[in-house]
Amino acid sequence: MSGFQVPGTLSVTQSSLDDLSLHALQEDVTAQEFTAVRSAATTSQAFTYYIQCEYDINGGITHQASGSGGDDDAWGMAEIALNKATFAGVQEIKFPSAAGIPVPAGLITAKDTDASTISTFAVTLSLTASDQGALSASAAISGADAVSSATAENLLNAQVVQFMKPSASAPSVGASDDDVLTATLTAAELSSDYASELAAIEAAYTIADMVSAWSIAIPSIPLEVDSILSQHARLGGKDSSTVFAAGELMVAATAASYSVAVNDYQGNAVQVVDAANVFAVIKQSA
Repeated sequence: MSGFQVPGTLSVTQSSLDDLSLHALQEDVTAQEFTAVRSAATTSQAFTYYIQCEYDINGGITHQASGSGGDDDAWGMAEIALNKATFAGVQEIKFPSAAGIPVPAGLITAKDTDASTISTFAVTLSLTASDQGALSASAAISGADAVSSATAENLLNAQVVQFMKPSASAPSVGASDDDVLTATLTAAELSSDYASELAAIEAAYTIADMVSAWSIAIPSIPLEVDSILSQHARLGGKDSSTVFAAGELMVAATAASYSVAVNDYQGNAVQVVDAANVFAVIKQSA
């Protein structure tokens, strides 16, 4: 915009502004919880790993019918206590698993006739943990394709060079025997020589059941109108002590942590199975 310019003056008087502290809005807005007990509701627990026992849950449930016909029936349940030693029913388990986890299990050092080190052969234990809680193992020796040791010929002696285990007996050398001035050593030969030792290592870590004991404890649920069992029963439209259908599951809220770890031969921890939650599951029997 534009206009014709002439001499003149504009005077302006401005209103003053109050300090904002005089008009500030300062309040706390607090979240509050207001509750009313649901007459019909349920909670659920997801799980991947579990110890599941087939059991008659309904056999421990008590039902008290409503006197008014409204939502004031009550259900209660007796404590459930099961353990591995005495439970004889159908059981199903699933644990976290892992396969072929290498664990250093030793070192064989090949030394020359002067005791200097020529080479080393690693002893490795391979561990597999099944989802059924079993641990299996295989031990192996690995290293160079072949290492050798040689000695200078001494015409005054019959000479035999041979790699020896500490527990081995010296070979019998006759004065007229041919010289054997060089010896070779392979991982395959060591595996044969140490077959019993490898088998013993495998046996120590071959375990049919890593879980030697377990126990499930589900506390009693009081016979009350607003108990979690009463809410669950109403949600399912139940009107008797038969709250759970055959195959329906009940899961204990607090899980057990399951993991498998072992120290290698140098004392370093090797994680075979990472820690995971395993839940107790009760399956309503048929």
